[in-house]
Amino acid sequence: MRHRVVVTGLGVCSSVGTGVSRFWEALLAGRSGIGPITAFDASGLRSRIAGEVRDLDAGSKLTSRVLKRTARFTQLALVAAREALEHARLPEGEGREGVAVVVGTGAGGFEVIEREHEAFLTRGAGHFAPLTVPMVIPDMAAGAVAMETGCRGPNLGIVTACASGANSIGTAFDLVRSGRADAALAGSTESTLSPFVLDGYCQLRALSTRDVPPDKASCPFSADRDGFVIAEGAAILVLESAAHAKARGATVLAEIAGYGASADGLHLTAPDPDGRAAVRAMRMALDDAEIPPEAVEVVNAHGTSTPLNDAAETRSIKRVFGAHAAKLAVHATKSMTGHAHDRVHDVPERIERGHLVGEELDHQHEAARAEHERGLQHLQARGQVHPPQPAGEAGDEDDGVEAQPARPAESGGESQQMRGVDGRGQRGSPPGRCPLYGGPADGDARTSPRQAPSGARKTSTPLCPPKPNEFDITVRTRASRAPCGT
Repeated sequence: MRHRVVVTGLGVCSSVGTGVSRFWEALLAGRSGIGPITAFDASGLRSRIAGEVRDLDAGSKLTSRVLKRTARFTQLALVAAREALEHARLPEGEGREGVAVVVGTGAGGFEVIEREHEAFLTRGAGHFAPLTVPMVIPDMAAGAVAMETGCRGPNLGIVTACASGANSIGTAFDLVRSGRADAALAGSTESTLSPFVLDGYCQLRALSTRDVPPDKASCPFSADRDGFVIAEGAAILVLESAAHAKARGATVLAEIAGYGASADGLHLTAPDPDGRAAVRAMRMALDDAEIPPEAVEVVNAHGTSTPLNDAAETRSIKRVFGAHAAKLAVHATKSMTGHAHDRVHDVPERIERGHLVGEELDHQHEAARAEHERGLQHLQARGQVHPPQPAGEAGDEDDGVEAQPARPAESGGESQQMRGVDGRGQRGSPPGRCPLYGGPADGDARTSPRQAPSGARKTSTPLCPPKPNEFDITVRTRASRAPCGT
């Protein structure tokens, strides 16, 4: 028997705010959480900005014993999980015996590895923290959440780089839908803000190093994008079967209708330029949800602000939605939060800015749709989502949107001219524009026409962050306003 799966709780720690209410308010206001790095001295690195969680006082939310025994990524997960459980009002004790925990991460406790390895090198064997290994392993976040919350169901740590968050939700969705768990805590956490990791991404040429204000550095789908901005954060959802939620009188925030996953299987760091795996994942999610592409209204893009990812993602969206792509509201919140490699910041945002599709959840269906439309108009007025384009501008797969790996500069070719739009409404270079939603029209569109001489194409070869999996989740929601009611 397949159970309907609903969302009843949300929790988040992010660079734009800790707590769902502050997070959502910041996104609506277009307020960036990216700034100069304060966690360590980054003056010697090529990239010196990040999306840090600055408003979290972990000492007021976690015991000193937990703080001493956990890495930063685990602490973020614990704070987000507790908020989600409080939001869902999930009973303690026996009520959590069968609750699963599925928490993903891209790396684990890197700052602990660096600190304790330095102690090992300088002080010798036996003189570093004995709990180092359990503190740094990626599945410790899921384990710690279970220990601190009393959730005793299946416990999994998903490690799939940028797809970790969505894969965790999809895995938990399958557990609840199949009846293996009545409820689940699902989401992801990440904190890799360390000199070693940051320099590693600098050497990959994956990070933005432009001389611009920090809040303008991450500009997904803009013509002058040059890389992502690293960030930390955590986001957790409470998933339940619809029957379980109804039996305990829980407030339903959304319904997860479908899930799809695939893998590029192509390159260590670069995505498939044709976006074939992303196309498969989105189509699988739609098929699983049993809805047509035309029922989708909003797409939360991966939108890393790297030259290769954004072009490939544009192409894959157009292939899945065809002419309907022109009517989609597509936005990229990494322009404000930065990029935590497990895509944590997209999780609660997908629920709160979600869309109504398929059968209605309750008698509030029409009211929720009207609320959603007002939310879209509000974001469009602020320039945070691109208004729908006239029909006919999208859907042609051969309209020049060719996402190719960056290659050495060559002379004699046409210069690419386009204008991009990111989640804050930041604009790239005129006069051209991607036929979908103002994004890039070519994987080489890294230099604006004002910078490139006529008849020449200036390119470089930055790599996207590791992204082995493509994913998508289709969500039904009741309303686009903040579900906390605050």
